[in-house]
Amino acid sequence: MNFEEIDFFYGGNKLSQESDLIEFTCYSAKEQDHIRSEKVMIEGQIYHKFKSSMDKKSIKDILDKMGIERLSQEMAREIFKERKFKIPEIMGIMNITPDSFYEGSRFVSEESMKKFLQSNAQIFDIGAESTRPGSLEIPPEEEIERLEKVFPIMDAKRKYNISLDSRHYDTIEHFSDKVGILNDISGMSDIRIPELARKYDKKYVLMHIKGNPSNMSSLAIYSDLLGELSKFFITKLKTLSEIGLNHKNIIIDPGIGFAKVGEQNMEIIRNAEAFNFGIPRLFGYSRKSFLSMERKKPPKDKLPETISTSIFLAMKGVEILRLHDPDENFNALRTFQKFLNP
Repeated sequence: MNFEEIDFFYGGNKLSQESDLIEFTCYSAKEQDHIRSEKVMIEGQIYHKFKSSMDKKSIKDILDKMGIERLSQEMAREIFKERKFKIPEIMGIMNITPDSFYEGSRFVSEESMKKFLQSNAQIFDIGAESTRPGSLEIPPEEEIERLEKVFPIMDAKRKYNISLDSRHYDTIEHFSDKVGILNDISGMSDIRIPELARKYDKKYVLMHIKGNPSNMSSLAIYSDLLGELSKFFITKLKTLSEIGLNHKNIIIDPGIGFAKVGEQNMEIIRNAEAFNFGIPRLFGYSRKSFLSMERKKPPKDKLPETISTSIFLAMKGVEILRLHDPDENFNALRTFQKFLNP
């Protein structure tokens, strides 16, 4: 594979007559002697960042050292690398469930809910259905009944940024006037959910998953993990653009633990910048099993590992961290920031 053969990296990209999107050829893994490619539509400004930041010599250097399969990842590093440490937005996890994987996140009493709502989280992600590996789906009616308990106890004097963690259209539609973010963990399996986000001008979280929580662990098979996730996001982002959802209202989540196991989760976190498409990224890794692969520990003992991951992702420039312990993580991040940016 020589450089001239991929000179079309900059070729064939054209401005759409119907919108400000650009047709862009995205390359994934090398398969034998040919390149797998996918033509997609992305925001024009993102394309121009690629073109202006990486000249042909830079691309050739990456190819010589690492090969075509890591080209897009290395380009993302160069283009979107963080210049200054910034504390991400903290999303606090509030599960109105009796069976979430971490017992400390199960809020079943008003007292525990009120206490958590006093934390320093900028976003409260409220869910009423456990989506841990192997969990079974509950009907929307039961999910709605659980969620109804939360909103009346919120402090009327405080303005909350509420995210609704659900995969059910009926549930999301029922609470659409009470929340600002629709956290769709289904991977956009129901197009009506992002259409709700467009209709009511809500933010929409697009998360990667294969299958559903009951069977996703058996589907954690990838030939090119980063490439396949990137292709998923670019394809889905095209669909969101087609239905008219403002790109400023989109958040992407690589779905740590959702059809990913062990080292796969570590690879995604190590390469967080590979998912920077110019829109905010949300990572949810708090107290999950992969954080203690060498020495098995229960979720209740994984706060140190979670905080370490939070600092690492903040260094990578990730915009939103979804956490069980918002105050502890924020305090650690703020202290770390003081050493870097006195």
